[in-house]
Amino acid sequence: LKVVQHYVGHDGQAVVKEHFDCLAAKQKLPSYVLENNELTELSVKAKGDEDWSRDVCLESKQTEYSMVIQVPSSNSSIIYVWCTVLSLEPSTQVHQ
Repeated sequence: LKVVQHYVGHDGQAVVKEHFDCLAAKQKLPSYVLENNELTELSVKAKGDEDWSRDVCLESKQTEYSMVIQVPSSNSSIIYVWCTVLSLEPSTQVHQ
């Protein structure tokens, strides 16, 4: 899993940070907490493969939604990744 974050640093310079995580079968990754305008790309690939999936569109007017990403791998199988996106307002309390 690759998440790309764009933000402005303390010095006023634009920063691009890539977060990489490896997701084992039937496992969950920790959550990423980002501002809406910071999350610019999300893509996945099968372990050992070269090519990343196309970027997943995460824009939605809903406050919570899920999607399944299909990732083809080099051995002709398809990996399914379930993503849940929560959009929170600053004054909102969340219980998970």
